[in-house]
Amino acid sequence: MTSIRLLDSSLVVKCGGQHIIREAMAIMYIRQQTSIPVPTVHWCFQDGRTSYLVMDRVKGRSLDTCLSEIPDQHLKNVVSQLAGFIQQLRKLGSRKTMGSWPSGPYDNVLFDPPPLREFHGMQEFQAYWIYRLGTLMGLPEIPSALREVGEKHDVVLAHGDLAPRNIMVDDGEITGIIDWETLGWYPDFWELMMAAKGSSLSSKWKTELSMVFGQQPHFSDQYERVLFDVFFRQWT
Repeated sequence: MTSIRLLDSSLVVKCGGQHIIREAMAIMYIRQQTSIPVPTVHWCFQDGRTSYLVMDRVKGRSLDTCLSEIPDQHLKNVVSQLAGFIQQLRKLGSRKTMGSWPSGPYDNVLFDPPPLREFHGMQEFQAYWIYRLGTLMGLPEIPSALREVGEKHDVVLAHGDLAPRNIMVDDGEITGIIDWETLGWYPDFWELMMAAKGSSLSSKWKTELSMVFGQQPHFSDQYERVLFDVFFRQWT
């Protein structure tokens, strides 16, 4: 179980399992290799089975808390910056297998239970989600929806959960991208799908995303419903 606590007005500590160590490494890697704004890591250590990550508190508010009030031009600026950050991540390379950064199977909150190994192609990636659904309840329409995704997708480096709650903003500028424990190698449609995921999000957010990134393929909406079914049924 991961928790975050304020140490003072400028520092936070994130506590959790082994994945906290990998998140600290990911943040430092992204800081070194890109201009993406990330928290400054001050200290990372383990005490027994618990890992601790001490880092700067990022200025601003998470985008999900201010989508309803953010001016249109500010939102345009945020999406434009986000597009540049995604491109920077993709320029860090691609690979044939899908899994966590820097290597190994996915090991984060999105993939629970974690896969036993990296996925070699979309067929294995989709089989995992079909299995996840099957352990919750029978949804016969889902496998056919997943098959529409197809096999021809690049595997790219991505944040993995680039939802508005993980985007910190202030006065129309992105001040930080947080929660890097999900950094890994994903199908090329994953990053934007996660950014737009959730029917409760502001329609102007989704509209602005489509203006910059283009309309997402039909199967992306179907895959989003698959993930919603998995997460909703598992976490409620």
